[in-house]
Amino acid sequence: VVGLALCPWASPVKSSIRYAYTDTTHADHLFETLVSEIELLEATPTTPTTILVHPHALTNFDEMNAFLAEADGYIEDSGRADVFQLVGFHPDFQFRGETKDDASNWTNRSPHPMLPLHNDMPHARSAGAERLAPAFAEYAARMLRFRQMDFEYALWLMANLCISPR
Repeated sequence: VVGLALCPWASPVKSSIRYAYTDTTHADHLFETLVSEIELLEATPTTPTTILVHPHALTNFDEMNAFLAEADGYIEDSGRADVFQLVGFHPDFQFRGETKDDASNWTNRSPHPMLPLHNDMPHARSAGAERLAPAFAEYAARMLRFRQMDFEYALWLMANLCISPR
């Protein structure tokens, strides 16, 4: 996704993404790690994104959603809502109102539970990502819901065009 520039948030900052890993199994320890990552991103403007991988915590998708609500509340209450965006990737990700097997869910599925945390201030100004962000999610969901398209072939074409545009 990052290497092929398929994500409008990751593409402009792919060389400066921080990957953090924790083997905690407890949501409260994960929350402490997340707060530390927020503070680190604030202190390091050259690192606008952290992907926090936590394969042993929040393995249940409903628990992940509850955690995201709590974490978003913390970001809002601490006055950082205009700066930070937290996203949840999960092996069982499912958009509200969609069936579990709907192809649109794949936009947020990952091999392990992950929390991409974006500091929108540094890269949004330089890359224009603020214009892409709202439209991209809708575009991706619509593309994946198109029932008559061969999804695998369409993804191959899109990746090929990204690698070697004509």
